[in-house]
Parts: sequence; structure tokens; C-alpha cells
Amino acid sequence: MQDKKIVLDENQLEKFDPTVAQLTELVEKTKGLNVADLKDKAQLETVRQSRIELKKTRVAIEKYGKSLRDDANKFAKAVIAKEKELIGIIEPEEDRLKAIEEEAEKLAIREERLEKLPARKERLATIGDDVEISDEDLLLMDANDFEAYFNARTADKLNADKLKAEEDQRAKDEEARKANEAKEAEIAEREKAAREKEEANAREEARLKAEKEAREREEAAREEERAKAEAEAKKKEEDARRAKEEAEKAEAEEKARLEKAERYRNWRAQFGWTEATRADFKEEKVGDTVVLWKKVDTFHLNEGK
Repeated sequence: MQDKKIVLDENQLEKFDPTVAQLTELVEKTKGLNVADLKDKAQLETVRQSRIELKKTRVAIEKYGKSLRDDANKFAKAVIAKEKELIGIIEPEEDRLKAIEEEAEKLAIREERLEKLPARKERLATIGDDVEISDEDLLLMDANDFEAYFNARTADKLNADKLKAEEDQRAKDEEARKANEAKEAEIAEREKAAREKEEANAREEARLKAEKEAREREEAAREEERAKAEAEAKKKEEDARRAKEEAEKAEAEEKARLEKAERYRNWRAQFGWTEATRADFKEEKVGDTVVLWKKVDTFHLNEGK
């Protein structure tokens, strides 16, 4: 199919009547007109007749120019209509073939993921969290989605293991506390028996009292040390939680930024904007809105000379 070009008819431009030379001559005749007395009707009539002649010439030029523009506009509309007609013939078939290609691409992706499905299930089994997921859900994931899913389940399992270990430790601590209480009760019973037995001996009673106070001081010191250790552990846990929240917030902000950038790229792409065609576009930012302008075409007035 050969491209048809619109050629500017120079002969039509030359048909303007009068010519440049004639108009120049006509204007030169009036340049000498001047009215010394604005009340002189004869001189004013000469000015009026000259002006009327210039006006008639100008109106004739404008009418002829308008007729040429009307013809050009009609031709342009006809070209646009023909263009739409021709595109309407091929575009549906182009879209149909494109749909076939897209369906084939989806099938190829699914077959590729089917091959990787056993390996994915084996990896998930290594987590040991007993979470079930269907094969169909796994097939819907691309490589990045699966890695994110695997990492999330792994993190959940580690967290669950940590919580269980902490619960087990609390149970052991409770058993130790009860054993210590029983021991302390036994000691108290022995002390009571000793005091009853050695009531008559003041010195011995004082010695036993001093021993008890010493044990109490040691216990207080141990309690203080234990409270300090618990406070430090709690602080570390809070720091870790705060760091995790900040990391999750940063990740969410980065994800939102990437999604915004992706929407912006897709928005420009739907109008044909690429790195190769960027020179044909102009962007203008108005507040938080971007206006995209596109160059439609270029027309060379001197083409065909």
C-alpha cells in the first residue's frame, strides 16, 4: 500500500488577485494622501474613496483565502474518515490475534509453574508448620509471590517456636518457684523448731537471727538482680518490636511508592509513551496533577517544491 501525500497547490496561492506587486503599487498611491485641513470635504472624500478601494481589495483577498481553507478542511475530514474506516477493518482481527497470543502466554506460564510445583511443595514442607495450601493457589503465584509467601510462613513458624519456648520456660520457672517455696517453708519450720529449742540461749538465738537476715539480704540482692534482668529483657523485646514496626512501615511506604511509579508508567504507556517516543510528548505538572501532551504530526509547507 502506497502512502498518499497532501501537496500544497502553489498555483492556487499564485491565483490571489491582485498580486503583491499590484497591492504594493496600490498602497504606494495612498501613502501620499494627507489632509491639511480636516474640514476640507474634497480632501476627505479623496481619503474615503481610497480607503473604500483598499477595503474592497482586502475583503476580496479574505474571501478567496477562506475558500481555499474550506477546501483544505473538507479534505482533512475526508482523510480522517477514511483512516478510521481502514483501521476499523484490521483492528478487530489484530485484537483477536493478540488475545490468542496472550492466552498462549498464560498457558505457557501455567505449564512452567506446574513443573516447579513439586519443588515448591517440598520447600513448604521443610517449614514444618502444617499449614495447607491448594495446588491451584500455588500455581497463581509467580516467583516473587511464592518467595514472599514462603518467607512469611517461615517467619510465622519461627515466631510460633519462640512463643512455645517462652511458654515452656515459664512453666519451668513456675516449678522452680514452687520448689523454692517448699524449701523456704521447710527452712522456716526448721528455724521455728530451732528457736523453740534454743529459746534459753540468747546468744544462739542472736546467731540464728543474724543468719536469717543474711539470707534475706542475699535473697533481696538476687531479687533485685532478677528484676534488673527482666527489665533488660523487656527493653530488648520492646526495641525489637519497635524496629520491626519501623521496618514494616518503611516496606509499606516503599511498596506504595513503587505502585505509584508503576501506575504512572502504565498511564503514560497507554498513550504510547516510551523511552523511544518520549520526544513526542510533553509533561506539565499542575499541583499534584500531571498533564500529558502529545505531538500528533508535522507538516512541511515547502514539501513538493
